[in-house]
Amino acid sequence: MNIFGICATIVGGFLGAAVVKRFQIYGSLAFCGVAHAISNLMFVVLAYAGNDLTMFYASVAVENVTGGMSTAAFFVYLSRVCRLDLAATQFALLTSLWSLSTPMASVSGWIVDGLSGNWVLFFLITVVAALPGIFLIGLLPRYGLGNDGAIDPISRRGVKAK
Repeated sequence: MNIFGICATIVGGFLGAAVVKRFQIYGSLAFCGVAHAISNLMFVVLAYAGNDLTMFYASVAVENVTGGMSTAAFFVYLSRVCRLDLAATQFALLTSLWSLSTPMASVSGWIVDGLSGNWVLFFLITVVAALPGIFLIGLLPRYGLGNDGAIDPISRRGVKAK
């Protein structure tokens, strides 16, 4: 299962790169964010399907592909929001903030226990919980990017956004 999930995430990363190329930064963040939130509905389907290995693999595939897509879009955004002269520090801090969500996942079992074992309700709540973040993506264009992603061919240094 680990190899399957890793491969699905890598495929998602490539798909995410294609989405970034097609929809630019903000559009790709929104598209991939919505796709990743909706992917949790696959676990609702899995909960109804019960002990169905095919549905389990499908749920994991959709979750990992959309996770790879949203990670690719987010890392492109982070790469562009950082000022080039401070990129290493800013990137490290921003990715650290991003990883703060990991401990939240560890309490999911307790949340499901509090919901009397209702996995369907839990995964529906996760979809709703993603909505504020998706809404905030719409506010991002108000803030400038730290660089325009171009490299000066002479100095090989990044060119600042105007």
